Amino acid sequence: MKYIFKKIITLIITLLVISLLTFLAFQIIPGDSALTALGTNATKEAIDALREELGLNEPLFIRYGSWLSGIIKGDFGLSSQYNIPVSSLLKDRFIVTFYLAVIALIVIIVLSFPFGILTVKKEGGFLDRVITLICQINMAIPPFFLGMLITLIFGLILKMFTPGAYVGIQDNFLGFLGYLFFPAVAIALPKAAMLIKFLRSSLLRQLKLDYVRTARSKGDTEHQILYKHVLKNGLIPVITFLAMMIADVFAGSIMIEQVFSLPGLGRLLVVAISNRDFPVVSAIIMYIAILIVFINFIVDILYQYIDPRVRIS
Repeated sequence: MKYIFKKIITLIITLLVISLLTFLAFQIIPGDSALTALGTNATKEAIDALREELGLNEPLFIRYGSWLSGIIKGDFGLSSQYNIPVSSLLKDRFIVTFYLAVIALIVIIVLSFPFGILTVKKEGGFLDRVITLICQINMAIPPFFLGMLITLIFGLILKMFTPGAYVGIQDNFLGFLGYLFFPAVAIALPKAAMLIKFLRSSLLRQLKLDYVRTARSKGDTEHQILYKHVLKNGLIPVITFLAMMIADVFAGSIMIEQVFSLPGLGRLLVVAISNRDFPVVSAIIMYIAILIVFINFIVDILYQYIDPRVRIS
C-alpha cells in the first residue's frame, strides 16, 4: 500500500509540473490569442475587450491558478478560436482518436504476441527469417507513408473503402469502425513489428538462463518451459515497452488523422497551435500527459504482481 501511495504522489507532482510547463510555454511563445481570434483588421478596443474577457490582462500567477482550478473541475474554458466550451469541442474528436487508438492496439497485440512467440519457437528457421524481414520492412516505413500506401492499395485499387469518406459514429457505428480500421492498421504495423522483435529478444534471452536448464533437467517439455516459465519472466520488460507504445498510439496519431482526413484530436491540435488557441492546446496536452502518466502508474502496479521482487523491495 505504501508503494502505491508513493506512486500516486509522484503522479500528482508530475502532472502539476507538466501543467505549469504547458501554461508557461504559451506565455513565452510570441503572439496574441485575442489578435489571432479577431484578425489583424480588428480595432484596438475590440482586442482589449476580448483580452479582458479571456482574462489575459490578469497577472501570470492568477491566470495559472484560475486555469489549474478549472482543469481540476474539468473546465478548460472557452476556445478563443471557436468561442465554445473546449470540453464540447473535444468530445466528438476524442471519440474518434480513442476508437482509432483502441483498434490499433488490438491489431498490435493480435499480431505481435503470436508472431513473437512463433519466431522463438522457430528460431533460425524459415518462418523466423521471413517474419524478421517483414518486421524490418515495416519498421523502416513511416506510418504516414504506410497510410498513403494503404489508401492507394485498399482504397483506390481494391476499393475496400472510400478515401476521405469518413463515416460518423452517430450515422453508422459499423461504418465508423470500418473506416477507422485502415488508419489503425497504418499505426499498428510498425509498432507491432517493433514489439515482435522486442518480445523475441526478451524470450530468447530468458531461454539462455540457468533456470531453463534446470527445468529441462527436471523433464519439462519445451512447451511447458516457454509458457510456464520463460513467457512470464520475459514479459516484464515487454510490458514496459508496451506501456510506452500504448501512450504513443493514443498521443501520436496526428499524421495518420491528416492522411485519412479523420476529425480527431490530432488535426484539432495542429489547427489550435497555428491559431494560438491556448485552451484547446492545453486541454489536449493535459489529456496526453494524464494518459501517459496514468499508463505508467498502472504498469508500476502490475509489476508487483508479475515480479514478486518489486513487492519485496
